[in-house]
Amino acid sequence: MITLKTRSELAYAYGYWCTPTFKRHVKKTGIILPRYGLLDADIQLIIYAKMGIPKGFSIEEQAIIATLLESHCPKPYLPPPIL
Repeated sequence: MITLKTRSELAYAYGYWCTPTFKRHVKKTGIILPRYGLLDADIQLIIYAKMGIPKGFSIEEQAIIATLLESHCPKPYLPPPIL
């Protein structure tokens, strides 16, 4: 199960030390982040599918995310997971 995360947590997981830089890179992929609040599982899965699974996560969390992405791959807007 994916836990709710903040933009800062995802930015650090992807190796960005600045949240605006992370948001800019996410925006380049065509993803629009909600303005306020935590990022829910649906938004996180779309980010992981387009930007890859972050190396900053534990091996167990990466495995969970990979299985969730595989179950979402039949949807046309999600590419296969990048490990």
